[in-house]
Amino acid sequence: MQTLQTTSLRVSENQLFILDQQALPQEKRWLAADNVSLLVDHIHALRVRGAPLIGLSASLLLALLARRGLSRMNWLRRWKRCAPRARRR
Repeated sequence: MQTLQTTSLRVSENQLFILDQQALPQEKRWLAADNVSLLVDHIHALRVRGAPLIGLSASLLLALLARRGLSRMNWLRRWKRCAPRARRR
């Protein structure tokens, strides 16, 4: 996957990074989100906020995991394991 950067997301060297929304505006801190569990943790901690950004970050992570060779079934299994945590508030 090519390098991609938006205001809040970055893909570099086949890894997803999110801009930590909790650190703004004092600090611009990029955090790795290279697996489903870590992305869910970032969402819970409000380091990733808003439905569009959450959807885009999940889509980019899915593309990166597929590029790394993770099968659709393995990805779905991992996502389902995280789903109860993702729904919990």
